[in-house]
Amino acid sequence: MAHGNTRIDSGPQPVATRVVDLAMRTIPMIAMAVVAAFFAAQQAVSPHHRAIKGLVIMGLTALMFRFDMVYSVYLFGVLFAFPSGISIGSSNTVLMTIIPMIWAVRATSSRVPLLRRSPLDLAIGAFLLMHVAALFNVGETALLSQNVIVLWRQLSTCAFFYCIYMFVNDEERLFRFGRIVCVTCTLVMLTAVIELFFPGRAIIPGWIGLADKFGGGSLGYRIEGLRVGGSFESHGMLADFGTQLILFMVYFAVLARNPMEKAFWIAAVGTTFTAIMATANRGATSGLILGFFLALVYFRHRLGATRMALIVIAGVVGLVAVDTVLSEKTIAVSVLDRFSNTRFEGFVPENRTMTWGPTLEEALEKPFFGHGPFFDTGLGLTKRMWPHNGYLFYFFTLGLFGMLAFLWVVAKVFKESRVWRAPGLRDTRLGTFIALSQIWLLVLLVEQMRTDHQRDDIYPYIVWMCFGVIVSGAAIARRRLAEASPQSPSATPASTRSVTSK
Repeated sequence: MAHGNTRIDSGPQPVATRVVDLAMRTIPMIAMAVVAAFFAAQQAVSPHHRAIKGLVIMGLTALMFRFDMVYSVYLFGVLFAFPSGISIGSSNTVLMTIIPMIWAVRATSSRVPLLRRSPLDLAIGAFLLMHVAALFNVGETALLSQNVIVLWRQLSTCAFFYCIYMFVNDEERLFRFGRIVCVTCTLVMLTAVIELFFPGRAIIPGWIGLADKFGGGSLGYRIEGLRVGGSFESHGMLADFGTQLILFMVYFAVLARNPMEKAFWIAAVGTTFTAIMATANRGATSGLILGFFLALVYFRHRLGATRMALIVIAGVVGLVAVDTVLSEKTIAVSVLDRFSNTRFEGFVPENRTMTWGPTLEEALEKPFFGHGPFFDTGLGLTKRMWPHNGYLFYFFTLGLFGMLAFLWVVAKVFKESRVWRAPGLRDTRLGTFIALSQIWLLVLLVEQMRTDHQRDDIYPYIVWMCFGVIVSGAAIARRRLAEASPQSPSATPASTRSVTSK
């Protein structure tokens, strides 16, 4: 493939080294064979469509032994948005466990580095350590398995980050991955638009459905007050996904030279914007406005005052027009009406006082290491509401140290994202891509003030995908800047050198 194997010829290997190499090659293969045998035996006795999907995924991943590992990242960039629950967890956690195992086999057999250091290693290590520490604070033994599943999911999201960082290791791969993720986002948004006209229907029975029977609305002479959730079955998560990626779609439309490709990206922008508005989600709409505002600030010198004014006018007119059409001609609720009816208690929206306050109060019962990675909503009189705040979620589940570890990861990612401002990079295609990635990060962090990404098996991968795109893009950018300055070859740190993905 594009990147050949880089073998390390270090002469005769000690016996212990050969034993370790043999173990690294065989143990993952044996483990996968055992898991496959377990699945096959289980389905022979009691067939289940979700477990069968797991077997299909394992068959697909077997093909990854034949292809460059970057295609595993591309594949996951599509499949993660359409997970399926299986008997031992989620298809996402299973798939993102198998992919690193495949890489371990290929790396040891080809004698290439198994892993390369990233700027986030210490922060990620601390973050995962806090998950383990929080396990010791789990009060009910019955919930221990749920906490372990959450830890497994978190490990798989971090594995996704490292897969992006290692295999999406040049500019073309980075842009290709960005396009793939935007296509995935468009497909998800399309399911939300379909839900406007066919609420409650199943697109693929047993896999991709469209939320509740009436899509969260009420039934009068017709369905009213619909807030679409599409295949995500969550209007908040779906709206966040769209707001965080719509600027990339606009950028790919600008870059496109082929008329068909340009038309596709314009349609993708329209579909995504319509779906976001149809969710009537105030937080995501605020994030959308923030993203476009930051884009105008970041690229003001390239756009000019006249073009910026036209963009603002077109944006306001489009927002009002789409909201009006959706609320009057379809069964969707108006997001502008929801904004006008918002009430505050101090600086807190009234519908958050019932979640933020109780969550904070309970979090202070175990302030340092939290109640455990799994958030138990309880039953009956003990039932609690989701925190609806990603930072409070970590404070409750992982404690103060866990929340600070996550913020440490975020701070390191933001530091990496600032590379786009470097002279010689700022006005390039790559610099613009990284700038948009920084906007993605900032919008994501703001949106976490009113939602929690940790509750499902999709959004955590979006978060760590953002981290991976930024850190990988920064490494590519630094390598490019170093190549442009041959007089100072030492400027390229070891952590930014490309490694093979064969």
